[in-house]
Amino acid sequence: MAFGAGVLISALSFELMDEAYKRGGFDSTAIGFLGRAAVYTAANWFLSQQGAKHRKRSGNLHPAKTESGDG
Repeated sequence: MAFGAGVLISALSFELMDEAYKRGGFDSTAIGFLGRAAVYTAANWFLSQQGAKHRKRSGNLHPAKTESGDG
């Protein structure tokens, strides 16, 4: 189901990028796309630094990567 959701989000993103290019041109679309990517990356980094990188762990149910031998 996750793959299907990813495909739908991807299709929507391509359609929206095409519409943005038609309405605003390449410069506006590229600046908007790269600007939002930078904001997302900065927010993700900030949250990770605040201790959120282990936010999906469920106690001992999911061992850390170093404990499972995966690296």
